[in-house]
Amino acid sequence: MIRPRANLKKLSACIDRLLKYNVYLTVPFYQACLAAQMVRYRQHATALKLTEAALKIMARTRETWFEPEIYRIRGMLLADRRPADPSGAETAFKRSLHEARRRKCAGLGATHRAQLRRSLAREGPGNQRPTSCSSR
Repeated sequence: MIRPRANLKKLSACIDRLLKYNVYLTVPFYQACLAAQMVRYRQHATALKLTEAALKIMARTRETWFEPEIYRIRGMLLADRRPADPSGAETAFKRSLHEARRRKCAGLGATHRAQLRRSLAREGPGNQRPTSCSSR
């Protein structure tokens, strides 16, 4: 029998063990992947803490190759939680786009723009699409 929530706890324990032994490289990647899966089980608060921890580790190690994706996941979490934080989500998505462009990850930027548009559309008809997300 597959128990997804139990598996999330096991993955979280594995990440904690890596941190206990001062192993930091690639940990932000694992934290972000775990955070993205936690969304499926409405664990937004824990997932947001994971993205915050990932960003702190990246600042410490300077291993930032996964930064655009972490900001995208953070934007997704802020847009999807209740109550939603549309301005926080927009800020995270814009940072994600900025980091993707800086790294010349064109495909990643397109994915992030599409997700930002979907998140803003969920918030209602009064929201305008930011000009920084317009297609080029």
